[in-house]
Amino acid sequence: MKSIDELVDVLNSKNINFDILIEPDSGENIADICDWPLRTFPDTGWGNIDWNKVENKNQLDDFDISEAKDFFKLNFMLDDNEIVYLEWSNALRPTVSISYNDCLKIFETIIDLDMDCWIYSIEHSTVMESYHEGVVTIGKAE
Repeated sequence: MKSIDELVDVLNSKNINFDILIEPDSGENIADICDWPLRTFPDTGWGNIDWNKVENKNQLDDFDISEAKDFFKLNFMLDDNEIVYLEWSNALRPTVSISYNDCLKIFETIIDLDMDCWIYSIEHSTVMESYHEGVVTIGKAE
């Protein structure tokens, strides 16, 4: 899966409610949402989180998708209807908001779109970063 259109097709085929954050429609500052992970967590300067500087974290190395999904569920416990944001390293893919439960339903699709991605909850100050070197890390801002 390489394009946001393919993701939208998957979301629609599974009757998943989602929002693509391109233009503000509810008065929310879209830039504040989309920039949240790298504003909240220390940045390596290469577009990923500097996990060496984050105290409250768990990491999974050399994962396969099913392991990553189980790790996500174990470490990212939210209520089913809470909103999470999906973001990828490719700037041409806009940030998407969906419920936590729906995120679990399409977890493999999210990772398949781009190995460098983030799933985050601003309300809970929690982020999962999937990095192309085969590492998934989940951390909570202090």
